[in-house]
Amino acid sequence: MTLKIVKLCLVAALAGFSAPASAVVIDLAPSNFSFGPSYSQDGYTFTNGNAVSGSYANWIPGGFPAFNASNANGDIVQVGAATSNTITNDASQAFSFSSIGLANVYNNGGGGDVLFTFNHVGGGVNSATVSLLSGVLGLQTFLFNETGLTSVVFTPLTTEGPYLQFDNIDVNVSAVPEPSTWAMMMLGFAGFGHMAYRRRRMAVPAVLAAIVAAGFAGHAEAATKKQKKPPSEAATQSQQQPKPATNTYGPSCKNQGASIMSGGCVNFRRTASVRVAQPRTERVSPAPRNNQAAKYYS
Repeated sequence: MTLKIVKLCLVAALAGFSAPASAVVIDLAPSNFSFGPSYSQDGYTFTNGNAVSGSYANWIPGGFPAFNASNANGDIVQVGAATSNTITNDASQAFSFSSIGLANVYNNGGGGDVLFTFNHVGGGVNSATVSLLSGVLGLQTFLFNETGLTSVVFTPLTTEGPYLQFDNIDVNVSAVPEPSTWAMMMLGFAGFGHMAYRRRRMAVPAVLAAIVAAGFAGHAEAATKKQKKPPSEAATQSQQQPKPATNTYGPSCKNQGASIMSGGCVNFRRTASVRVAQPRTERVSPAPRNNQAAKYYS
């Protein structure tokens, strides 16, 4: 049950991180005819380098719809000559820049070049120049594939004025995780770490038990081999050699298989491989005295 909860928290956290980017196409709609030097909409700010009031205009509120190159909402017209326009994110988040619509200041089909400079997170900078086609009315859309940006700067170079009007800016920002998403992510990773720690602790005794069992098995096998070890050559020779007999004599020559030699009873004593005859003299009672013998025989 605990593992399931941990998995759900981690999946929810990863889902929060992998949420689709917050994309938006900014359809500019200033309500004033003359304004500036900046204008904010949909989380982005557009700033003219002229830095004076009246740097921007919108032909629709001013009553000049024939000059408008966009829809009924109008667009932004840069009327500050030879100045740049900077796009920044209001939350200072890195963003991507995909496209923008550009037109001649009076929407009369005039062409010209526009320089774009892209400032990336970490200090990287790259640029590109696009050209408005002559004889085309309305906005001309230019596509880009720039990511990780802190700002986009575009400056009309050879257009009439050089002025410019622009609209329909396609930008997007990756979704930022909410605090609850961070909390679930931390809980999920902590739970997985705890489960891995518990499994490792449970695995260690089993490994130790296996090692001890293997050690006992090795000792038992060694003892068995030692018991079954054949006797050495020296031990075999000592077992084959006959032991010397002890000097043991029986109670009588008859019981010991003796023979009569030189009027005595002879026993044989066995040594390693030689039989040695040892004479054994029987004790003879002394002859009776003459008077006793005479008495005995009388």
